Amino acid sequence: MMRHLLLIVSLSMACAADDVATPAPVLLGEGAYHNQWLHDWAKLPAGITYGGTHGCVMVDSKDRIYVNTEGKYAVLVFEANGHFITGWGEEFTKAAHGMCLVKEGDHEVIWLAHFGLHRVIAFSLDGDVLQSIPWPEQATAYHSPNDFKPTSVAVTPNGEVYVADGYGLGWVHRFSAAGVLIHSWNGAEGKAGIFKTPHDVGIDTRTQPARVVACDRENHRLQLFSLDGPYLDVVEGLRRPCKAIFHGNVLIVPDLAGRVTIVDPAYHVVVELGDNPDVAKRANDNVPPDQWKDGEFTAPHGANEDSLGRGLEHDRAGDQAPEDHLGRTALPHPGPGWSASCALELR
Repeated sequence: MMRHLLLIVSLSMACAADDVATPAPVLLGEGAYHNQWLHDWAKLPAGITYGGTHGCVMVDSKDRIYVNTEGKYAVLVFEANGHFITGWGEEFTKAAHGMCLVKEGDHEVIWLAHFGLHRVIAFSLDGDVLQSIPWPEQATAYHSPNDFKPTSVAVTPNGEVYVADGYGLGWVHRFSAAGVLIHSWNGAEGKAGIFKTPHDVGIDTRTQPARVVACDRENHRLQLFSLDGPYLDVVEGLRRPCKAIFHGNVLIVPDLAGRVTIVDPAYHVVVELGDNPDVAKRANDNVPPDQWKDGEFTAPHGANEDSLGRGLEHDRAGDQAPEDHLGRTALPHPGPGWSASCALELR
């Protein structure tokens, strides 16, 4: 299969007006979130394909981009300019799902949730296995590894590991840095109620104390908890939130139902990017490529940002699609002129 990457670059209206030699840009967003959608940001070498793009995207301190897909490799690595570096994790492909990237001492570590192996795994940036946390056998709701199908993992600054069992029994689990289960909850204790596909868990450090944010996807909301698990609040009005990514004061929520939502520290929606007006195309892995439209997402599944404020958004697609597009859509970037704020889309 042939698959491509597409790039969505943020630029000011003044910059767009100066560039009269290029075709009219496809724009999305508004104000500080005004973005341009471009194709072919990066290309894979011959013999390597994305496969299904049911994963997410991370960025390291050197702005290298890590994308987990369902092709030959569990993780593909790119330079910030889209140049392909390498792939790793052949034995972990298929069912590799959510990721997080954290600094541990002098090193950066990628944690990967694998719902096929019923565990979360820590890797070096080169793909060496460093740690593995299996199913929460001590949790009374669980009777076998098959009950545990994690879709997301997040790590606090003190090294504790939070895991969302989105495709299993629908609990969130808190582990010590050594992998010992501390606490589990399913939302029943809070006012908002039991999770329905807690697809992601993120750690919001924008305020202190930090909070746990669960993407309660099929209940169309975010639920907020303290790090110890007690319920704090609920954020309604989303469609099918897949992931909660924090960068500075921005929360990026890729919404499987055809848009990316930008949220401020008070959990107010700032802007919706790439909102697909065609309900039939939202959360649809089987939209034919000839019906893909620049500036409109179909099934955003993951997101991130790099050190320059270039946000990365990952749009899901199944194996049957003849092309996948990995694009970038801008998030706010201060200063005059134009900014290269971007986000990554795989579809």
